[in-house]
Amino acid sequence: MAGQFEKPRSDSFEIKDGVKLPSYRGDNINGDAFDEKSRVPDPQRLIRAYLQSVGTLNLLRAFATGGYASMQRVSQWNLDFVRHSEQGDSCVSDKMDPKELVKLCGILNPRNKPGRLTIITMGADNMRIKLLHLIRAVRQAGLIVTWVSNPMHGNTIKAPCGLKTRPFDAIRSKLRAFFNVHEQEGSYPGGVHLEMTGQNVTECIGGSNTVTFDDLNSRYHTHCDPRLNASQSLELAFAISERLRRRRLKSAKELLSGNKVN
Repeated sequence: MAGQFEKPRSDSFEIKDGVKLPSYRGDNINGDAFDEKSRVPDPQRLIRAYLQSVGTLNLLRAFATGGYASMQRVSQWNLDFVRHSEQGDSCVSDKMDPKELVKLCGILNPRNKPGRLTIITMGADNMRIKLLHLIRAVRQAGLIVTWVSNPMHGNTIKAPCGLKTRPFDAIRSKLRAFFNVHEQEGSYPGGVHLEMTGQNVTECIGGSNTVTFDDLNSRYHTHCDPRLNASQSLELAFAISERLRRRRLKSAKELLSGNKVN
């Protein structure tokens, strides 16, 4: 639906022309204008964001089911239930033992209900080496999970001009690794998380309509992290579509071949 409205920043302060101010932390916290007043955290922003979220959620729920969402126990929506758990700081990474993941899945989804668990995968290099062991362990245990790739995460770099950006090639490399591992293991890639806009921004470098470091300042509109522009988003969408098409054709060919043998 949306995101990036409040988040920690890598740098607590931002410096422009010798002026040092607190970093912009998202519209839920402070303003993006580079002045002292805008950068002061404002609790009223959290209230406005909450009310907007209530309205948005109820609208989406109404479109989907005709019902309404209960706003009485919002604490159940977040991760407050793991605050005192030893697993509260755990994450599925290249450092996780496959047995630990299987155990965690059993705790979080004891009835093995489809759609209950989504596992978001790691970077391209580690994915090729580590992800397959996690997939094998989960499949051997008969667990049902949805594997999702977030190729945007971990790719942010600082351009010579000082702006944050993401290389398109690095994002595409993560996606390729994600699909390659699942194809190798016979498992299913269940989703992809992208940060994008339909506007012709220049925030991520690369792509078929190449955006360079020198182009970043021309249409750099993001208030937080760099997003794929319309052209880059479509390029990735077509790449994903082609991988899915090839997999479908391969499965059909193997099925027909098996039928002929039988």
